Amino acid sequence: ISASYRTIQEGVYRHIENCLPRWQIAEQGQYVPGWQLPQYIRLKDGGQIDFISGEGREDARRKIQAAEIDLAIIDEEVDGSIFAELQARRLVREGRVIVAATLIRSESWCLELEDRAETGDKYVQVFRLSTYRAAERGHVSKASVKEMEAALSQEDIDVRLKGLSRRHEGLVYAEFGKPHIVEPFPIPEKWTRYCALDPGYRTFAVLWIAVGPGNKYVVYRELYYHGAKCIDV
Repeated sequence: ISASYRTIQEGVYRHIENCLPRWQIAEQGQYVPGWQLPQYIRLKDGGQIDFISGEGREDARRKIQAAEIDLAIIDEEVDGSIFAELQARRLVREGRVIVAATLIRSESWCLELEDRAETGDKYVQVFRLSTYRAAERGHVSKASVKEMEAALSQEDIDVRLKGLSRRHEGLVYAEFGKPHIVEPFPIPEKWTRYCALDPGYRTFAVLWIAVGPGNKYVVYRELYYHGAKCIDV
């Protein structure tokens, strides 16, 4: 299972083509429309490898329903509903899950697994792959790493080069801190005011912003709703 069919085609499927003997294959499914990879490979011993894109979330989750899974490999982050379905599908065979991802979005289920590993849960293990170490071993160019490093923020360096997760706090404005917080004061009537809405059912966020002299923006009110309909907000 991967974030898209592109990462499957250019990743695990290319390796399978090179290492899986043709005489072990009993049948291949139809090719995925628009891609050079089959929907599944059925082996002569009865096993089957399915290739599933995480795009379309609910459609992807349905493809896993009723499956009995020995091993699930997740390449890059997928929606949490897909991971939850996998958890149920691996119970019968006590299947394992391998997740290989750069945690750009840091989906909550990925962070929960990371937290379990760091608190000593024997059922979860975390391995971090450092681009710096790869450069030291000669797998990637040190010059390219330096060039990439110069164009990244410290947060992106931690995620993309050091293999750390991106925690949601400070995800957008990592530089936000106490210097940006001011004591409450009456907003002058002549200041232009905006109300910004970010609608969603899981989270509906609203900000009220006033524009002061010198284009100073002041956020003076906020709402943060979970599970509320638009009309209620």
